[in-house]
Amino acid sequence: GSGADTINAAGNVQLWSSGAITVSQDVLGATIDIDAGGSIVLEGLLNAGVGSVNLTSLNGSISDGNGAGTNNVLADTLTASAAAGINLDTDVTTLTATVTNGDLTIRELDVVSDDGLTLNGVVVSGTATITVSTNSLTGSGLATNLTAAAAVLSAPDGITLTTNVGLLTAGTTDALIDITQDGTLSLGVINAGTGSVDLTVTNGALLDGNGTTLNITAGTLSITADDGIGTLSDPIETAVDSLSL
Repeated sequence: GSGADTINAAGNVQLWSSGAITVSQDVLGATIDIDAGGSIVLEGLLNAGVGSVNLTSLNGSISDGNGAGTNNVLADTLTASAAAGINLDTDVTTLTATVTNGDLTIRELDVVSDDGLTLNGVVVSGTATITVSTNSLTGSGLATNLTAAAAVLSAPDGITLTTNVGLLTAGTTDALIDITQDGTLSLGVINAGTGSVDLTVTNGALLDGNGTTLNITAGTLSITADDGIGTLSDPIETAVDSLSL
């Protein structure tokens, strides 16, 4: 009713508008579907528990309306699609997302689910920035888990993904970074601390994407690339204990 703090449904919640939607309350349901012709702004929490949340903005963006660090979505699975960008705090197990003309920013708080984040097909025209607060960032069984012009990834307990990205920046806390890339990959800063970094590039080369700045920090480094690793004029800069090519 009017003035309620939470929309509470025993079953599914479906919201639709040809224009924009601002969700100013918490929403509780087994499945939550929001479809908008314009932008979607989440000022409250969409709480599907172990269910799913599906968000579609046909011509706009999906954005955080309650500030970074305050959760927007609690669910087992989140599927989000937006024309102009996605920026959310989440606590989910699996993410599927599409941004046709913009960037994706996901801050996975991982407080309730406490199981890291699995990417199940994330396609972004711009930069995908995915930060996992606890546990690991992994991919599902898809051939390519993440496609983006650039990716900035962080997860303390490890990152294991199949990718098709232009420029990669990634960090863990002394844990594995394992990237299998289709196509040429340029490296920003890859920092696994004392952990291992395994980079496999098929159908392309591994290139330096940040000039003279250090590219890779790791205990052990393994690199395989079909079309070469660095160049004579711009090599890959590393700080590792052991290297395997």
